[in-house]
Amino acid sequence: MFTKDVKEVFDVISAKFDKISKLRDQALIDHREIIKIASLTIRAVHRAEFVEAEKLLDSARVKLKKLKDNLKDTPEVYYSGYVSDCQKEFAEASVTLSLIKEDKLLTPEEIGVDSPAFLNGVGEAIGELRRNIVDKIRNNKMGESEKLLAWMDELYYMLISMDYPDAVTMGLRRTADIARSLIEKTSGELAVHTRQSALEQKMQKLEEKLK
Repeated sequence: MFTKDVKEVFDVISAKFDKISKLRDQALIDHREIIKIASLTIRAVHRAEFVEAEKLLDSARVKLKKLKDNLKDTPEVYYSGYVSDCQKEFAEASVTLSLIKEDKLLTPEEIGVDSPAFLNGVGEAIGELRRNIVDKIRNNKMGESEKLLAWMDELYYMLISMDYPDAVTMGLRRTADIARSLIEKTSGELAVHTRQSALEQKMQKLEEKLK
């Protein structure tokens, strides 16, 4: 009788662990797919393929919702990092698209992610804005570059205003530090290019006068 009771207790626990294990395995698959799609979305944004970027983002949104729904009753897996990592990458792709295409910052609610993931996604998006600015500098699109640099500054100051423990913000302080260095570098490069462009224009005008 004693052995039977013990076996029943352990069978219940084993069944629970089996369920958690299966959900964890599926979460790992979904986690990788969402991150991959987010990466492809950002690549499409930098290529100005905005229709494709929005399609990719929609597919990632569906997968992320499914992942969250599957794990809502399994905190052991939900809070293990799979969901937060996915949300951060998804937020980064969403913010990058909305800022570059629409000059607009979406809210965590509009994107469908938790606040810590949103903030870290914003921090990562600052790096993508720098990348886009560098491309625009090469094409001499100075007005668009300055607008994106202004966004980088604005977002950075928002990040550093979140003065809370890393356990609350998912290590936001380090992300903000990296963002600051990117802003300083980008600002310097933009200033140099602006001066060079101005000098080239003056030299061209002088050459025309001499002719």
